[in-house]
Amino acid sequence: MKKLIWFMALIAMISNYAYGSCKNELELVFCNKKEAEKLLGHDDIMVHQWSQFDCDARLGKTGGNKRELVKFVTEQALDWTDAEKKAVSDAWQKLNRIVTAEGYNLPVPEEVKVMKTTMMEEGGAGGYTREDFIVLQSGLDKSDPKDVELLLAHELFHVLTRRCPAFRKDMYALIGFKIADKEFEFPADLADKRITNPDVNRFDSYATFNIQGKPTDCTMAIFSSKPYNGGSFFEYLTIGLLPVKDGKVVSENGKTKVYKLSDATDFFDKVGRNTDYVINPEEVLAENFSMAIFGGNDFKSMKLIESIREYLRNNSL
Repeated sequence: MKKLIWFMALIAMISNYAYGSCKNELELVFCNKKEAEKLLGHDDIMVHQWSQFDCDARLGKTGGNKRELVKFVTEQALDWTDAEKKAVSDAWQKLNRIVTAEGYNLPVPEEVKVMKTTMMEEGGAGGYTREDFIVLQSGLDKSDPKDVELLLAHELFHVLTRRCPAFRKDMYALIGFKIADKEFEFPADLADKRITNPDVNRFDSYATFNIQGKPTDCTMAIFSSKPYNGGSFFEYLTIGLLPVKDGKVVSENGKTKVYKLSDATDFFDKVGRNTDYVINPEEVLAENFSMAIFGGNDFKSMKLIESIREYLRNNSL
């Protein structure tokens, strides 16, 4: 019996380490500039996924490379001001109060690191994540507190799905997306034009859409429709539905088949109408997750919000 108890305790400990235990208290740790530089310079999945277009658009020039981009990203790290820390802490504490009061179970790590950058590395975005840390823009002390709350919840969602595959799978199912047994190979003819999203590290989700009157399994991809010629990568975003079959992206005569979102007549029936930020199921859900945490009860797709809240209360991760 003692050996069995010890073995079960060991398994539980390993599971908590790998996926995070479901708990209500979320600990936030602020990273200073030096600490942020070290984390941002890490050679992680995002760095490996960067395309040539990523390097060009984020560096603001053609012919950029990953080494230059890593250096550029680390140079964007900043120290927090006391006012910014307070604004973020206030929002985080409110999130904690809601999670506790509602009895939500979240697969959180022991702590969530948060750092600040100029956001020049991400086209002026409000925030993004890498691994288990959150990166935020400067000046949040001057933002509407509600916006800071929604931003934090949105970014936290990405940390949770990256950390806990079961949580990610269950959440994706709420909008009709499945997770493939292994990642799809990103099409070679789109590889150099791929626009990576640091919040989406796996190319393995897909859903069945009604396209041209037929049920068609598709994965979502972001790429540029033209070569880089200055400006932010946001100006080049093309969102495509790529049909998949037998674990592979479908191509015709060596060229990837790409459908527009409008080609799927039931696209918004699946992902809901609470947000226009529909570049990937991960982002759709992050937006709805933040609404479910901090929002009220007046959304166009209220059923999705209610489904998220019910899952957060009743999941057994």
